[in-house]
Parts: sequence; structure tokens; C-alpha cells
Amino acid sequence: MDERFKSMTFRDVLVQSLQNFATRIYFESQKTVPVKTGRLKGSGSLKYPGGDKVAVIKYDTPYASMINQTQGASSGKQWGGVGDKTMEVSSHKRTYPSGKTVTVRKHTKNVGPRPAGRGNGFLTNAAKNQSKSWAKITAQEFPDKFIVKSLGF
Repeated sequence: MDERFKSMTFRDVLVQSLQNFATRIYFESQKTVPVKTGRLKGSGSLKYPGGDKVAVIKYDTPYASMINQTQGASSGKQWGGVGDKTMEVSSHKRTYPSGKTVTVRKHTKNVGPRPAGRGNGFLTNAAKNQSKSWAKITAQEFPDKFIVKSLGF
């Protein structure tokens, strides 16, 4: 019989377990968040506010939800252009935030409405990946029999 929860209420055990689960999701999302300038990854936070919220994972940039978005197209419009959905981009210089300047060769670029599923879903996928291993997580958190101080509700 597991006695590690003996001094805790059942409510405290549940809250702690859900916070551990949220922590796993946050760290998984930090591994897969796309990094161009580092601003999106750096804006990530995990808080345990208490009250009716167990945990809050937040990426605080204006474009975070767009980068994470994996459902729905950016517009329901059909391509109204003439011919292919591509355009020619002439050779030009590009300067990165680090200050490095490179020459971009002439190329073609797809244009038109963004199709569904173009975001990489870094936070969504982190939650899905952790949910798949839920049985293993709950086995670690909750043994077959354990003792708690009280229900605490």
C-alpha cells in the first residue's frame, strides 16, 4: 500500500497530478515550438494560479495561435486567380534579425488562401502526445491502493 499521499487530501492529490500532467505538456511543447527568432519560445509560460484553474500554459505573442493552428483554413475562399497558384519572386537581399544578410535566388512562391493544417501545432501536439501516454502517467501517479488524509472537498 502506497502511503506517500498520507498527509494530503484526495483533492490535493488530484490537483498535484494534473499540475504534473500540465508540466509534461509544457515541456513537450517547448521541445517542438518552432524557433526563428526565439521570441515565441521565450514567451511560453506555465503557471499554477489556484482557485478553479489547476494550470495555465500560455504563449504570449500575437502570432502564437496562428503558428499553433492546425485546424481550418485561413479563409474559406476559393482561389479566384487566373492560372496556377504561384508567383515568381525575383532575386533579392534578406536581412535576418541577427544582422546577417543573404541573397535569395529567384524562385516561385505559392499564393492564395492558406490550406487547412499548415501550422505545426506545437502545443496541440504536445497535449495529444502526453494524452497517449496517460495510462503510464496515471500508473505512476496513482498506485492500486493509496492512503489519503481525507477527501478534502
